[in-house]
Amino acid sequence: MNPNTVELRNSPAIPGIELRKALHSAACYGEHTHDEFSLGAIDSGSSVYKVGNQRYSAYAGTVVLISPNTLHSCNPDNDTWSYRMLYANAELIKNIQQEILATELSQALPFDKPYVNHPSCFQLFSNLFDSLIHKEDTLQAESYLLEFIQKTLPKNLTITPAEPDRQSLALVRRIILKSPELNHSLENLAAECGLSRYHLLRSFKDTYGQTPHAFQLDTRIKIAKEKLKQGHSLSEIANNLGFADQAHFQRQFKKLTAMTPKLYQKFLTDPSD
Repeated sequence: MNPNTVELRNSPAIPGIELRKALHSAACYGEHTHDEFSLGAIDSGSSVYKVGNQRYSAYAGTVVLISPNTLHSCNPDNDTWSYRMLYANAELIKNIQQEILATELSQALPFDKPYVNHPSCFQLFSNLFDSLIHKEDTLQAESYLLEFIQKTLPKNLTITPAEPDRQSLALVRRIILKSPELNHSLENLAAECGLSRYHLLRSFKDTYGQTPHAFQLDTRIKIAKEKLKQGHSLSEIANNLGFADQAHFQRQFKKLTAMTPKLYQKFLTDPSD
């Protein structure tokens, strides 16, 4: 049986976010509040989830959404459970909401529902959580965070899409192509072209079919393929292209090519094959 473990850390990718991961935990908490927005995903087991006067049953695949200063508790139901949580500074979330809505807010808007049971939301949370662990994934983490907050805004709000500025988008594309190995942040790229982060993220995807991060990763993998054909080592390629480490490079390469970089290199450089 796996041991009961809990990990707690600050995100190196985005300041103002704290990450918590529990594996096979039986720990229980009394009702409490947080100053931050609390987002979580249940990976295994089930939970008794109380928010205010409401009581819910939450299972593996559930994403919980808790607004600041909301009385709540979330505890295992009879057995252990595994889950991931992130706690995001309320000012950080307010700033993102303002970018998305293109309006000033006196305070962050609360979530309009306490949980979501949908595979796409669970996957988006998983992508966000994983990207927040690595300092090299700032662009990816910002992109997933903006997307997640946009999808959890109250449904009665109207988001008016801005017209894409193709010259500005082309500038961002050139910046990424010129230095794909750098840990670009969405904030810096947006500042370079005079757009908000959300406007850049949405317009870039509408124009090119990819987010800036996806375009950067695609560019890195294309370069990596050429380096692998030339016989460069995986560790050298990972380091030169800005991946966190060799394992990070391998995961990203396989995600786009459906094979490991080592196997790709073997097929194209081994004369016996």
